[in-house]
Amino acid sequence: LNQYDVMRRKEKKLQELVKQLQLPKAEPTDSPQTEPKEQNTDNGKAGGEKEEVIEKEREKEKEKATAEDTGRMEAAGLNVSDQEFLREAMAVVQKNVTNEDYSIEQLASDMLMSRSTLYRRIKTTAGQKPNEFIRTIRLKHAAELVLQDKYSHAEIATMCGFSSTSYFYRCFKKQYGVQPGSYKEGKEEV
Repeated sequence: LNQYDVMRRKEKKLQELVKQLQLPKAEPTDSPQTEPKEQNTDNGKAGGEKEEVIEKEREKEKEKATAEDTGRMEAAGLNVSDQEFLREAMAVVQKNVTNEDYSIEQLASDMLMSRSTLYRRIKTTAGQKPNEFIRTIRLKHAAELVLQDKYSHAEIATMCGFSSTSYFYRCFKKQYGVQPGSYKEGKEEV
C-alpha cells in the first residue's frame, strides 16, 4: 500500500466516525421565544434543588457522551491530542449553535489558531471541511430537537443557526435522507 491508499482509508474511517458522533444535550438558550413552556412539576422541591438535579443530569449525559465519543475516536485510530482537539472543537460549535453568523473565522479564533491551521486539523481528524463540520453539529442538534417534538421546524432552524428554513430542510434531508417531519416517525419505528 502506498501513502495515498493509507490516507484514503484513514479519511474514510474518520468520516464514519464523525457521522456516528453523538452530541450531548444542548444547553437551553436565553431566547424567550424559543423556550418551551414549563409545567409546575417540582413535587415540593425548592427551585434551587430542582435546578441542581437538572444540572447533575446534564453532567451525567455529557460524561456518557464523552465516554462514547472517546471509544469511537479510539476505534478510528485518532491519537489523544486529535481526540481532545475534536472534543474541544465540537464543544465550541455547540456553544455557538444558535448563532447563525458563527463562521470558520470565529471558530479558528475560539480555537486559538489560524484559519488555514484549523482547516488542516479538522480535515485530517474529522474528514470534513470546517463549514461541513459546523453544519453537521448544527444538524445533529436539530435532530435532537425534532425528536423532542417541542418546537416547530422553523423554530428549530432558527435555534440551530440556520437563517433560512428552506436551507435547513435541504441540509437536513441531505444529512439524514428525510425531511424533519419524517425523521421522528422513522426513529419511532426503529
